[in-house]
Amino acid sequence: MGQRRSDKNIRNEIKQLQEELKLLKNLMPEKSYLESAEEVDGTQPKLYGNHPNPFSRFTTVKYFVPDGSHKRVSLFIVDEKGNQKMFLDGLKDGKQKLIIKDHALDPGVYLCSLVVDGNIIETCKMRVEQAPH
Repeated sequence: MGQRRSDKNIRNEIKQLQEELKLLKNLMPEKSYLESAEEVDGTQPKLYGNHPNPFSRFTTVKYFVPDGSHKRVSLFIVDEKGNQKMFLDGLKDGKQKLIIKDHALDPGVYLCSLVVDGNIIETCKMRVEQAPH
């Protein structure tokens, strides 16, 4: 015999599925973000920023650095006061993407900078929101 689910259980399952769908929609890159990530001229490093932005669970940072032409590729993330919150060093050349999870940063506004051979190439603003419970 099959197990009957109560109306309350069904409503809870529907609510949970709706929340998951909302999260998945927020994770889908916007068309303009995808198009800009494809526009690589192949000669200059480029930081494409992060998506989604703002984010509450994780975000993807995309960048491009021409292959083999640089000794050191890093990503600095600082808070609005200039306090270093994250430093990722020894990153790969080429077209890359990094996933940053929300537990690595407190809610707030941050600046994310692509640094190649000690030079700041570009900086973008990213916002971390409180994760829904």
